[in-house]
Amino acid sequence: MLSRKIMPIEKFNSITNLAVPIKLGQNACLKAKTKAQVEVLERILLNAKVKRGKALNERPWITRDRKVELQDADYAIYPYPKLDKFILADLFKLLEKEKISDLKQPLEKLNSLLWDKIKIYDSASLDTEQAILLLKTLVKVLQSKAFSDNSTIIKILKDINYWMKDWKTVNQLGLTDLPSLIKALKELIACNS
Repeated sequence: MLSRKIMPIEKFNSITNLAVPIKLGQNACLKAKTKAQVEVLERILLNAKVKRGKALNERPWITRDRKVELQDADYAIYPYPKLDKFILADLFKLLEKEKISDLKQPLEKLNSLLWDKIKIYDSASLDTEQAILLLKTLVKVLQSKAFSDNSTIIKILKDINYWMKDWKTVNQLGLTDLPSLIKALKELIACNS
Protein backbone atom coordinates (compact mmCIF):
# COMPACT_ATOMS: atom_id res chain seq x y z
CA MET A 1 0.00 0.00 0.00
CA LEU A 2 1.00 3.57 -0.50
CA SER A 3 2.11 5.89 2.23
CA ARG A 4 -0.73 6.97 4.48
CA LYS A 5 0.07 10.58 3.64
CA ILE A 6 -0.77 9.91 0.02
CA MET A 7 -3.64 7.54 -0.22
CA PRO A 8 -4.98 6.19 3.07
CA ILE A 9 -7.06 3.11 2.38
CA GLU A 10 -9.22 4.06 5.34
CA LYS A 11 -10.44 7.00 3.28
CA PHE A 12 -11.68 4.64 0.59
CA ASN A 13 -13.34 2.25 3.03
CA SER A 14 -15.95 4.87 3.78
CA ILE A 15 -16.36 5.92 0.15
CA THR A 16 -18.21 3.43 -1.98
CA ASN A 17 -17.61 5.26 -5.22
CA LEU A 18 -14.37 7.10 -5.90
CA ALA A 19 -14.79 9.21 -9.01
CA VAL A 20 -11.63 10.46 -10.65
CA PRO A 21 -11.80 12.46 -13.88
CA ILE A 22 -9.53 11.33 -16.66
CA LYS A 23 -8.58 13.64 -19.48
CA LEU A 24 -8.86 11.48 -22.57
CA GLY A 25 -9.89 14.26 -24.94
CA GLN A 26 -13.34 14.10 -23.43
CA ASN A 27 -14.72 14.14 -19.93
CA ALA A 28 -14.57 10.55 -18.81
CA CYS A 29 -14.78 9.17 -15.33
CA LEU A 30 -12.95 6.32 -13.66
CA LYS A 31 -15.09 4.71 -11.02
CA ALA A 32 -13.32 2.51 -8.51
CA LYS A 33 -16.31 0.93 -6.80
CA THR A 34 -14.57 -1.61 -4.65
CA LYS A 35 -11.70 -1.68 -2.22
CA ALA A 36 -10.03 -4.30 -4.44
CA GLN A 37 -10.04 -1.93 -7.44
CA VAL A 38 -8.49 0.84 -5.36
CA GLU A 39 -5.88 -1.58 -4.03
CA VAL A 40 -4.89 -2.65 -7.56
CA LEU A 41 -4.39 0.99 -8.56
CA GLU A 42 -2.41 1.61 -5.36
CA ARG A 43 -0.20 -1.41 -6.03
CA ILE A 44 0.48 -0.30 -9.62
CA LEU A 45 1.30 3.20 -8.39
CA LEU A 46 3.56 1.90 -5.62
CA ASN A 47 5.47 -0.27 -8.11
CA ALA A 48 5.82 2.76 -10.41
CA LYS A 49 7.17 4.83 -7.50
CA VAL A 50 9.79 2.17 -6.73
CA LYS A 51 10.72 1.84 -10.42
CA ARG A 52 11.19 5.63 -10.70
CA GLY A 53 13.23 5.64 -7.49
CA LYS A 54 15.58 3.04 -8.97
CA ALA A 55 15.84 5.01 -12.22
CA LEU A 56 16.80 8.12 -10.21
CA ASN A 57 19.25 6.10 -8.07
CA GLU A 58 17.33 7.05 -4.93
CA ARG A 59 18.16 5.21 -1.77
CA PRO A 60 15.41 2.67 -1.02
CA TRP A 61 14.48 4.31 2.30
CA ILE A 62 14.12 7.69 0.58
CA THR A 63 11.84 6.20 -2.06
CA ARG A 64 9.82 4.41 0.61
CA ASP A 65 9.34 7.55 2.73
CA ARG A 66 8.60 10.11 0.05
CA LYS A 67 5.13 11.00 -1.15
CA VAL A 68 3.98 9.69 -4.50
CA GLU A 69 4.60 12.29 -7.18
CA LEU A 70 2.91 12.81 -10.54
CA GLN A 71 6.10 11.75 -12.33
CA ASP A 72 5.91 8.34 -10.63
CA ALA A 73 2.85 7.46 -12.72
CA ASP A 74 4.97 7.68 -15.88
CA TYR A 75 6.84 4.58 -14.68
CA ALA A 76 3.70 2.46 -14.35
CA ILE A 77 3.60 -0.90 -16.08
CA TYR A 78 0.30 -2.07 -17.54
CA PRO A 79 -0.77 -5.31 -15.81
CA TYR A 80 -1.17 -7.55 -18.86
CA PRO A 81 -2.11 -11.17 -18.15
CA LYS A 82 0.84 -13.54 -17.86
CA LEU A 83 1.54 -17.19 -18.38
CA ASP A 84 4.40 -19.11 -16.90
CA LYS A 85 6.16 -22.22 -18.15
CA PHE A 86 4.34 -24.41 -15.62
CA ILE A 87 0.89 -23.46 -16.92
CA LEU A 88 2.02 -24.14 -20.50
CA ALA A 89 3.53 -27.47 -19.45
CA ASP A 90 0.27 -28.45 -17.72
CA LEU A 91 -1.72 -27.44 -20.80
CA PHE A 92 0.49 -29.54 -23.10
CA LYS A 93 0.24 -32.53 -20.73
CA LEU A 94 -3.52 -32.15 -20.78
CA LEU A 95 -3.54 -31.92 -24.58
CA GLU A 96 -1.42 -35.07 -24.84
CA LYS A 97 -3.60 -36.96 -22.37
CA GLU A 98 -7.05 -35.86 -23.54
CA LYS A 99 -6.43 -35.38 -27.31
CA ILE A 100 -8.80 -32.40 -27.60
CA SER A 101 -8.58 -30.84 -31.04
CA ASP A 102 -10.12 -27.51 -29.87
CA LEU A 103 -7.20 -27.08 -27.50
CA LYS A 104 -4.35 -27.94 -29.88
CA GLN A 105 -4.34 -25.02 -32.33
CA PRO A 106 -4.73 -22.09 -29.86
CA LEU A 107 -2.22 -23.68 -27.47
CA GLU A 108 0.40 -24.15 -30.20
CA LYS A 109 -0.11 -20.57 -31.47
CA LEU A 110 0.14 -19.14 -27.96
CA ASN A 111 3.23 -21.22 -27.26
CA SER A 112 4.92 -19.97 -30.45
CA LEU A 113 4.12 -16.35 -29.51
CA LEU A 114 5.48 -16.66 -25.96
CA TRP A 115 8.17 -19.31 -26.06
CA ASP A 116 11.17 -17.01 -26.59
CA LYS A 117 10.27 -14.99 -23.48
CA ILE A 118 9.27 -17.98 -21.38
CA LYS A 119 12.47 -19.91 -22.00
CA ILE A 120 14.49 -16.91 -20.73
CA TYR A 121 12.27 -15.47 -17.99
CA ASP A 122 10.03 -18.46 -17.04
CA SER A 123 6.95 -16.29 -17.68
CA ALA A 124 5.67 -13.89 -20.32
CA SER A 125 3.13 -11.08 -20.53
CA LEU A 126 0.36 -11.44 -23.05
CA ASP A 127 0.74 -7.91 -24.36
CA THR A 128 -0.88 -8.36 -27.75
CA GLU A 129 -4.53 -8.69 -28.58
CA GLN A 130 -3.84 -11.95 -30.41
CA ALA A 131 -2.21 -13.54 -27.36
CA ILE A 132 -5.04 -12.42 -25.07
CA LEU A 133 -7.66 -13.80 -27.47
CA LEU A 134 -5.81 -17.12 -27.65
CA LEU A 135 -5.75 -17.31 -23.86
CA LYS A 136 -9.48 -16.55 -23.69
CA THR A 137 -10.07 -19.31 -26.25
CA LEU A 138 -8.09 -21.77 -24.13
CA VAL A 139 -10.05 -20.82 -21.02
CA LYS A 140 -13.34 -21.22 -22.88
CA VAL A 141 -12.33 -24.71 -24.11
CA LEU A 142 -11.20 -25.74 -20.63
CA GLN A 143 -14.48 -24.58 -19.11
CA SER A 144 -16.71 -26.17 -21.75
CA LYS A 145 -15.29 -29.69 -22.06
CA ALA A 146 -15.50 -32.69 -19.79
CA PHE A 147 -12.10 -34.03 -18.77
CA SER A 148 -11.00 -37.20 -17.03
CA ASP A 149 -8.80 -35.25 -14.59
CA ASN A 150 -10.83 -32.30 -13.25
CA SER A 151 -8.28 -31.45 -10.56
CA THR A 152 -5.72 -30.57 -13.25
CA ILE A 153 -8.27 -28.36 -15.04
CA ILE A 154 -9.16 -26.59 -11.81
CA LYS A 155 -5.46 -25.99 -11.07
CA ILE A 156 -4.81 -24.63 -14.59
CA LEU A 157 -7.84 -22.32 -14.48
CA LYS A 158 -6.90 -21.13 -11.00
CA ASP A 159 -3.34 -20.34 -12.14
CA ILE A 160 -4.56 -18.52 -15.26
CA ASN A 161 -7.05 -16.54 -13.21
CA TYR A 162 -4.30 -15.52 -10.78
CA TRP A 163 -2.21 -14.07 -13.61
CA MET A 164 -5.26 -12.31 -15.17
CA LYS A 165 -6.69 -10.80 -11.96
CA ASP A 166 -5.12 -7.31 -12.10
CA TRP A 167 -5.65 -7.06 -15.87
CA LYS A 168 -9.36 -7.84 -15.45
CA THR A 169 -9.67 -5.26 -12.66
CA VAL A 170 -7.97 -2.50 -14.66
CA ASN A 171 -10.13 -3.31 -17.69
CA GLN A 172 -13.30 -3.15 -15.58
CA LEU A 173 -12.27 0.43 -14.78
CA GLY A 174 -12.11 1.21 -18.51
CA LEU A 175 -8.32 1.43 -18.61
CA THR A 176 -7.43 -0.69 -21.60
CA ASP A 177 -3.93 0.58 -22.35
CA LEU A 178 -0.89 2.14 -20.67
CA PRO A 179 -1.61 5.80 -21.58
CA SER A 180 -5.11 5.67 -20.07
CA LEU A 181 -3.72 3.94 -16.95
CA ILE A 182 -1.03 6.61 -16.53
CA LYS A 183 -3.60 9.40 -16.90
CA ALA A 184 -5.86 7.74 -14.33
CA LEU A 185 -2.97 7.30 -11.89
CA LYS A 186 -1.97 10.95 -12.28
CA GLU A 187 -5.53 12.05 -11.58
CA LEU A 188 -5.63 9.72 -8.58
CA ILE A 189 -2.42 11.29 -7.25
CA ALA A 190 -3.74 14.81 -7.85
CA CYS A 191 -7.01 14.03 -6.05
CA ASN A 192 -5.22 12.60 -3.04
CA SER A 193 -2.42 15.13 -2.57
